[in-house]
Amino acid sequence: MRSKLSWEGGDIQVVLDPKDARKTILFYGHSAKVYWGMDLSGDEYAYILKLEFGADRTVDVSDLAPHADYFVSFIPKENIALVAEPLTRNYAVACGAAGKLLQLIGKKTPAPVELVNLKNLLSLDGQQNVFPPRLEHQLQKTLKEVQDNEEGWIAQEDKELQERLATYLRLKCGEDSQCVARLYSPPEGQREILQDDMNLLRDCNDAYLASKTNELLFKTYLAIIQSQLGEPRPELLKRINDKAQEIQHLGFRVIRVPQIGADSTIPWSGISYVNNLLVDNLLFLPKFGLGAVEDEIFDRLQKQLPIPYRVIPVFSQNSIVYNGGIHCRVGIVR
Repeated sequence: MRSKLSWEGGDIQVVLDPKDARKTILFYGHSAKVYWGMDLSGDEYAYILKLEFGADRTVDVSDLAPHADYFVSFIPKENIALVAEPLTRNYAVACGAAGKLLQLIGKKTPAPVELVNLKNLLSLDGQQNVFPPRLEHQLQKTLKEVQDNEEGWIAQEDKELQERLATYLRLKCGEDSQCVARLYSPPEGQREILQDDMNLLRDCNDAYLASKTNELLFKTYLAIIQSQLGEPRPELLKRINDKAQEIQHLGFRVIRVPQIGADSTIPWSGISYVNNLLVDNLLFLPKFGLGAVEDEIFDRLQKQLPIPYRVIPVFSQNSIVYNGGIHCRVGIVR
């Protein structure tokens, strides 16, 4: 690495120039700009990156995705660029997310009527890819009802853990209410009070993290459904298409890859299948668990790749809700 400065790896990618293997092209976004200076103009920022990384050319892909590697990734030996594009108005995506919502609340009986209504609405026309526009008004209304009444639906009580905790607190704190109160000052309070039973501390932390993850999953499933009810912003689509053409003119073969839920109502980066990991001829892609619609994405991409490249889906749901794509989380040391 020519530069001695820290940088956001996902927001800066260097690849060989398809038309001249002696040269390199640097693709970058604005997330890494904080390391070089937020007051830099666009041209100044591009110049500094080009100089620091020894690139012969720079391509700005900012504001198309949270990081450059959510918008574009490369299969260098084949001069292939995978470029993300929003997937919207897809009935199968919305239906898969609605099914996951019902699974998430577990065995709660009876199931919340709002979720049942949502699932029923998304099952009227059978399994199909084209989203039925006539259902949009009903779905918007039902989604609003779900959002207004979701609190408490996904809470799963672990009675055994609660009994273990209550027994421990009786022995540790007795009648000292301040001692018990310290337990609810995480993380320092939990560690202080539960330090004599590290297994209990671990299990309480695990339960807390599972609860927070389920809350995020719930909001994420709703965001996925919501993302299928509208169209991407026209200016965003134009920029994506313009940038895809620019990448193609550089000499890359462009393969469009769907991106789900990125332009959402919550702070979430969406599901980017461009955010992947290439190890030799193995292309590891994130799998969110939406069913057949995702399998079709993997199959379609596999058919567009030359032999001997293999697409390998990796279940990544719990990391994706925390904006941790495969390329963000994994590094290779050869």
